[in-house]
Amino acid sequence: MKKRFVAIAIMLVLVSGLALTACGNNNPNTIKFYAFGDTETLNTYQKMVKDFNETIGAKENITVKFSPFTEDAYASKIDRTSQSSSGADVFLVLEKKFKSWSEFYMEPLDSYVESGTMNVDDIWSATVSRYRYNVQNNTSNETDPLYALPIDSSPTALYYNRAVMEDAGIVIIGVAEEDMDKWNSGEIADKYGKYKSDYSSLNSVTVPAKGYWRSKNAFHLGEARWIKPDASTKLVFNDEIPMNWDETEDLAMLFTRSTKYNEASPTKFGFYTEWWFNYGWSVGGDCVQDTTGDGDWVFGLSDFTPNYIVADGKSYEGEYTGTTYSAGETLTLFDKLDLLPTDTLTENDSGAFVKNGEPMATEQNPYTAIRADVKENVQSGVLQELPSTKVAFKRFANLAGEAGVNLNICPYVSDLGTTSSFGYFLGGNVAMIIEEASNIALAQEAVSESTGFDFGVAPLPQYKEYEADGVTVKVRGIESGHSNTVAVAIRQGSKKKEKAYRFIEYLVGEEGQTKKAQDGFVPNQRKLVNTEEYLRENPYMSVFIRCMDTQKAGDWWYMQDTQWISVWADPLNGKVRNGLMTLDNWFSSFTPKTNTILLKYKNKEI
Repeated sequence: MKKRFVAIAIMLVLVSGLALTACGNNNPNTIKFYAFGDTETLNTYQKMVKDFNETIGAKENITVKFSPFTEDAYASKIDRTSQSSSGADVFLVLEKKFKSWSEFYMEPLDSYVESGTMNVDDIWSATVSRYRYNVQNNTSNETDPLYALPIDSSPTALYYNRAVMEDAGIVIIGVAEEDMDKWNSGEIADKYGKYKSDYSSLNSVTVPAKGYWRSKNAFHLGEARWIKPDASTKLVFNDEIPMNWDETEDLAMLFTRSTKYNEASPTKFGFYTEWWFNYGWSVGGDCVQDTTGDGDWVFGLSDFTPNYIVADGKSYEGEYTGTTYSAGETLTLFDKLDLLPTDTLTENDSGAFVKNGEPMATEQNPYTAIRADVKENVQSGVLQELPSTKVAFKRFANLAGEAGVNLNICPYVSDLGTTSSFGYFLGGNVAMIIEEASNIALAQEAVSESTGFDFGVAPLPQYKEYEADGVTVKVRGIESGHSNTVAVAIRQGSKKKEKAYRFIEYLVGEEGQTKKAQDGFVPNQRKLVNTEEYLRENPYMSVFIRCMDTQKAGDWWYMQDTQWISVWADPLNGKVRNGLMTLDNWFSSFTPKTNTILLKYKNKEI
């Protein structure tokens, strides 16, 4: 296995052969390319530049000069040179900088894409859409201008400590949900080449299609206290199926060292994540909601009204927007709330939506805010109810926090000290962690016979509600999480935009992305990853690739800067997740403060 994605703090002296350019660039056939990254990433970009110059560039009389930077130095370099005559023609775009750079730094690409040779539809659609932007309204709709094209992605998944799970008697399998019947009947092996008959402890049972299954005393939040599995309990972890929230917590309790759970646990804690995304997004919620469709944002995590999803085999037409929703899609805010186009929608300090000056609902009776048609379609089975965004967020916050109240299966942020969260996992302190694909190489390097560490990768937890049998899925939320991407753009002041776009076509097209795939990165084109060679060379990537269809940009991408995030995220991470503030106090204190800051983005005060 080749080692990829070296996710270390970038304090590297760049190899002398990488830095190729200085200031002047008067040759009309020479374009400058600025990029950032660690040594592995920059080496790959160097290969891509060399290949372009020797092929397309040689044929079309275009020469690319490459200037590499560390990430710390890169943003300031772009800020300094964006308006100068000596800036880059082509440059990489960080997600967190995209919206602040769009208006003055970046050339809209729509006309180039329309007249170019590359089919943008070949790129993961979930990554292209985040580089559309309406500067005036702060929206990223499908009809908004396209300013950049994704060149690199790092999706998230659940890393787990394989060694401690197997030592605890958990059978680890890898079988897709749709293949479980065949695996149970012995027709097929799992992705590890194991048939069910290879596990003598499972011969007398039918293993259900669950991420984590225990044959008795499964945990359900709020129903009963957790019971530690005894020697007769059969335990199976399937790293091809997302766990639901109960299963995640059940498994994490087994690996949390405490008198409440398992004093003999080899790890201190069972689970760690610093991101709420896969909880809120799984039920169709978000941390901000646009109350007009024109960039009038309010805080979304406090939304206590239920969410709704279209049932399997059904479709639904939203009364407000006229949108036709397919099975598995969640309704937007406008199509679930009881609104007319003439109504004015805002949010008060308690997080309640306000229509024409009057609150639409209370947390005790949230259904008064829901459209009558939505309620009727729930009764008829076309729509299914999902938890509110606030309930989902509470489930995330419940992992750690107020002592004696929350589950405390997740370490306090302060428990990590100076260790990175992934370093905490690699050190054997936590059994499961949500992290990006960029950490694969670090995990591979940590595998050791002497320490006993081994790992695997599984899909992110997902909201799922089961029927009374505890096996059949009754309601399923969205399988979602975040991916961190890097895009490539043309500098607005470039005098060589046509040639610059020709190079971009190479970078994000099949030719350039083949180079990235060969070096073990997640390419932006689906057809390059569904090959035996790629999956053989990168066996952990199958789960991450699965995530590319559903994962979105993190909240750092939403606005032109992160001021609106800091106001609520700093106390969340510093106080709530360290047991120093209740979640209720956090909501009441920081919902109005966040809304005040969000108003400033529309008014261009930030």
